[in-house]
Amino acid sequence: NRVVRTVDMRCRRLEGMLGELLDPHGLSRPFLKMDTQGHDLSVCKGAGKRLPLMLGLQTELAVRPQYDGASDWRVMTAWLTGKGFAPNALFANNKGHFPLLVEMDGFESKHDIIIIAATNRPDVLDPALLRPGRFDRQVLVDRPDKLGREQILAVHIKNVRLDTDVQIEQVAALTPGFTGADLANLINEAALLATRRNAISVTMDDFNNAIERIVAGLEKRNRLLNPKERRVVAFHELGHAMVALALPGTDEVHKISIIPRGIGALGYTIQRPTEDRFLMTKVELQNKMSVLLGGRAAEQIVFKEISTGAADDLARATDIARAMVLRYGMSDALGHVAYDREQSAFLQPNMAMPQARSYSEETANRVDAAVHELIERALQSAVNILETNRALLDQTAEELLKTETLNQPEIEKLKQKLRQ
Repeated sequence: NRVVRTVDMRCRRLEGMLGELLDPHGLSRPFLKMDTQGHDLSVCKGAGKRLPLMLGLQTELAVRPQYDGASDWRVMTAWLTGKGFAPNALFANNKGHFPLLVEMDGFESKHDIIIIAATNRPDVLDPALLRPGRFDRQVLVDRPDKLGREQILAVHIKNVRLDTDVQIEQVAALTPGFTGADLANLINEAALLATRRNAISVTMDDFNNAIERIVAGLEKRNRLLNPKERRVVAFHELGHAMVALALPGTDEVHKISIIPRGIGALGYTIQRPTEDRFLMTKVELQNKMSVLLGGRAAEQIVFKEISTGAADDLARATDIARAMVLRYGMSDALGHVAYDREQSAFLQPNMAMPQARSYSEETANRVDAAVHELIERALQSAVNILETNRALLDQTAEELLKTETLNQPEIEKLKQKLRQ
């Protein structure tokens, strides 16, 4: 049950393996040959390679598990010990695969042993590990969806006293992309915040503040900005927010603040999706770029000059535009052709990977021109929205400079005043 609660529909193959192991005769029937002795779990970081997956398997199987280590000696010790307690399961980590290959090639049905391995880098595994008869059954365990997050939160929240305004469904909706470890950390952060203010229960505000601390970092109220920089930050963040509120299909704006957070954030606009998304249309990607460039557009309109504050926004918008051209075939100039394949590391999207160009120099020039056109179009869309609502932009910026933060009620009022 712990396994299913964590990974839900993604572990049907794992359930099939459980059925094989739980059947007292399944591994030793004379007419049934077990061609597979290894199972590889491809698990994203924080999704639980040992807790709860490995311990959950141990509980379900009622076996005495053997854990291998990084050295050949520890691997073989775990192997020999496991053979003495068959039927059994041997849990292997990344560095423990290779010493087991010889033993796996010598498996017979009477051994009643299956090896379960877990890794968050299946893309770099040696093909010798994955050939038939070794680790050829693979289960992908990625980040949980909304229902999975609700179930994980329900497990970790049992020992926390919650206020009546806390709804697990709402917390799950606010945390897309969080792994099980992230959700456990979120509950700890919320409980710490409640403790520091001497509260007897954890409120929804504690969870909101904990999410902000995890996503944006700690507040740095001692980081003093000069008046001009504060105005630039205020208009920049409002540029993001107003463009997001004006365009359809964008994530909901939850909070606007000019309080510095983390290492380099002088202000932030928090957007949260209302549901898990797996596909995006061309228009939605264009609108997302416009939101990212809303801060640069606001600076350009108000101050007639631009600053370094949009560096990260430009990088993210350029990545989207380049992906639209190279991978998604969303450029009118280059047509419905995929010129590049996604090269990010498996299950680790933030890890940069070297890319080999598979198209000519002429095509590269056309790609650059198409990316530039998409960026300029998105920027112009943001400029048009902010120029149409220039008076509202100035008025809201003065309010933000006084209060330093705009929350959901103020943002809702701002949305109602926007002219599309």
